[in-house]
Amino acid sequence: MKITRVLVALGLTFTLSACVSEKFYTPNPDTNQLEEIIEFTATGDISLINNQPDTEEHLYHPQSKYHANYNAWTDVAIAIIERELAARGFNVTDDAGKSLSLSINHVATETGWTQIQSQVHMSVETGGGYSGEYVGRNHSVMAANLKRQADGAVMRVVVAMLNDPEIITYLTE
Repeated sequence: MKITRVLVALGLTFTLSACVSEKFYTPNPDTNQLEEIIEFTATGDISLINNQPDTEEHLYHPQSKYHANYNAWTDVAIAIIERELAARGFNVTDDAGKSLSLSINHVATETGWTQIQSQVHMSVETGGGYSGEYVGRNHSVMAANLKRQADGAVMRVVVAMLNDPEIITYLTE
């Protein structure tokens, strides 16, 4: 009987410590298929620059203690953009005449009574001087997977950028 109590106590301790321990996640660029964007094709070279110097871990879901490294998340957005631009005729290189400088600046996931909502904020500046701020939102019912939530929000911030007519004009000029 005493051994059972000890085992139950140890099991609860491990379970509770797993719930309160910090977690770190970087989204997967391949989880979601890109949603519809403005159709375009272009040729030439482009550089995609990670303009986010911050490599600290930022709490983005307080309930589960998930943290985001904004620099690493920007790399994920760049991977999605690189794939989409390559499919539309661009060659992504480090020293092109055209460039997009990107920075994910904020990540948050909120849990409500019936749904979970994630937001990712990204700033982009073209080599031509245009800059824009974009927000990717992803939400689902309470049983949602937090990692898929984050993956979807990053995909949607890329979609928001690639649906900006000014960005498309810069890319196709």
